[in-house]
Amino acid sequence: MLGIRTGRASPSTCIEEGREPEALKSYEATKHLYDEVGGELTLFKAENLEAKLLDALGHARESEKLFRSAIDGASELEAYRLSFIFRFAFFESLFKRDALGKATQLCQEGIDLLQQTGTVHSQMCQVWRDLLAAVETKAFREAHLAEMRDYLVRHWASPAVRTPFFGRA
Repeated sequence: MLGIRTGRASPSTCIEEGREPEALKSYEATKHLYDEVGGELTLFKAENLEAKLLDALGHARESEKLFRSAIDGASELEAYRLSFIFRFAFFESLFKRDALGKATQLCQEGIDLLQQTGTVHSQMCQVWRDLLAAVETKAFREAHLAEMRDYLVRHWASPAVRTPFFGRA
């Protein structure tokens, strides 16, 4: 969204397409917009974007700190949908780096939060349980990342007719 205002591709799009130098330039061109908009939630969106960028540039430790901060901040503001989108971005980072122990811990923390808040439909909890089981049994593949990301964005408020691949029996 912010990338459109500047005539550049968004930093997220550039990261997803493996164009890290362009992502960095795009982020630098749009960073001031995050500051101008202000607000805590905007700060956490910026942290999540910075975490993705740092991860793409190979700075795992720094990215993990920012991912955690963005996830925790959005959760504290009870912006759970956004918190779980951030959580899954962090999961993707961990999964791609083969940090499966951290990925399973992140899934379990998410399941615990979903059960605590009770703000979403039961299918969402089940999909995160299925994600956890798929990672633990090494059934989850990189090809499933886009399907899970799409599920989170589209079905936060209401269950899907069909759950992601790894969620089917």
